[in-house]
Amino acid sequence: MANTITIKYSDVEFHPDIKNAREDLGDIDGLMQSIREVGLRTPLWVLHQETKRRPADVPEKEFRRHRYFLVAGFRRYEAIRRIQESNPGAFEEIEVTRFKGSVAEAQVLNITENIQREDLSPVEIANAVMLLLNLGFKQNEISQKIGKSPTWVSNSIEFRRSATPQLRDAVQEGKISYVLGRQIATLGDGDQREKVAELTGGEEQPAGEESEAAEAKKGRAADVDIRTKIRESSSRIIRPTIGELRQQLATLRVAQKNDEEFGDYELGLLVGMEWCLGEKKTLLRPKAEE
Repeated sequence: MANTITIKYSDVEFHPDIKNAREDLGDIDGLMQSIREVGLRTPLWVLHQETKRRPADVPEKEFRRHRYFLVAGFRRYEAIRRIQESNPGAFEEIEVTRFKGSVAEAQVLNITENIQREDLSPVEIANAVMLLLNLGFKQNEISQKIGKSPTWVSNSIEFRRSATPQLRDAVQEGKISYVLGRQIATLGDGDQREKVAELTGGEEQPAGEESEAAEAKKGRAADVDIRTKIRESSSRIIRPTIGELRQQLATLRVAQKNDEEFGDYELGLLVGMEWCLGEKKTLLRPKAEE
């Protein structure tokens, strides 16, 4: 249930159990300029909680019968906060879409909005899906709520559980692609850290800042070369996970045969696994003629 109302901006609060799925708010300056010029065109989503009676341990002056916790619109909220730093009287009142439901349902709303707007990186998606899992939702329920296939949800959970913090950071920063990062995540923790350091420079990176072009080139080189490096690793690294890799490969081949949720991402993953295992390579899907 939801409806739009006007409240004081200062009445919007943060709930400790509602996390923003988008960890990096990105560039706020452009959004600030837009809000200054045309106002807040899209209301914030808030979770409305009403308390009928004042608790005995809460003073009368501090009691708030109606509380509004931010659910979605964290970037817009931050933009207004910054605007008010230079113009304290601006946007004292704002429109919000009032959401009535549980905290868990509010978290689902936050994640769904961000995913549908394509605002999340693969690592943020994996973190968000894991958060829903920890809230008690089953994988098939998560799939239905966020509008993604069960395979998509399963892949995100698998990556979040297996990848080391170093690997997640490398993928988040674009130094290693998500598809190839998932392959590295099948290795042990120590081997993952070794691969990430090897592919991104790690502690052996020379002092001094590199240009953005150099960073991008390094990231592309890492993606291109990762399959070869994994294949050339010692049998001590590959042998403990080869059974798991073959099982995942078999699942992908069945999905490809039945064309069930099998897109460019799954095709790239299939090719990468075949290269890792030294098996016959699947031909990449030809580009459609324009």
